[in-house]
Amino acid sequence: MQHDPSGGTRRPSVDLDTVRETLVYMRDDMSASADMAGVRDAMDRVLREIDAVCGATRSEGGPRHATVVPFPALRLVPWSPAG
Repeated sequence: MQHDPSGGTRRPSVDLDTVRETLVYMRDDMSASADMAGVRDAMDRVLREIDAVCGATRSEGGPRHATVVPFPALRLVPWSPAG
């Protein structure tokens, strides 16, 4: 946390939902590698900490974590050289 000039502390301006989703993706990607077990365990601890912080600041009934929203399908336009 950064120092607040008014004497308190200020919450960092980090989107913890995005951080959490990124860590979940990375942890799941490492699940097949026995060499990465320690990293996966560390990520699990970080995820629990994020959940504890986010759970304390969210109202009941709201979404727990961000969801992945797919991009809309692209409409491709045929290209023709100027001529």
